Amino acid sequence: MVVKVNMIGNEELTGILEHLIEVCHQSQMSYLDAVKGMRSLMYRAACAQHALQRESFVAHLRQQVHCVSGKPALTYGALSKRHCQHNMTIRAFLQSSSEEAILKECLLREEAARVVYEEILEMMDLQHHPVYDIIEQQYEKIVMACSEITDWLLSN
Repeated sequence: MVVKVNMIGNEELTGILEHLIEVCHQSQMSYLDAVKGMRSLMYRAACAQHALQRESFVAHLRQQVHCVSGKPALTYGALSKRHCQHNMTIRAFLQSSSEEAILKECLLREEAARVVYEEILEMMDLQHHPVYDIIEQQYEKIVMACSEITDWLLSN
């Protein structure tokens, strides 16, 4: 079943959702890499939990792409080829840095995701679409993660 969208076109909405998939996948990968570089069990567990949460975000967004377009979402490779080298650099950094540097990198990724979500949530045509609630709920969790990481950094 394909959902028809009144104000924003299905193709545009699919592009927005696929962009969010890419953003969440990158955050997920950063958290998984951070787990490998952390010594603190508390930070490792929290980063692993955030990675699982981002994986869940991706699954929900992919499901929405399918509902809107009637087709599966693009694969990560098709969405994110330009980020491949950047991600390899990030992984090397995360695996060879202090916990504080790793937390700062995770915060940087989450802040970038927060900005993308804010820009999308501000789109007037999207505010009355059912997918808006899903995006807003994910945004709230990203904001909470930013606060949590900031608190960790302030406590060190």
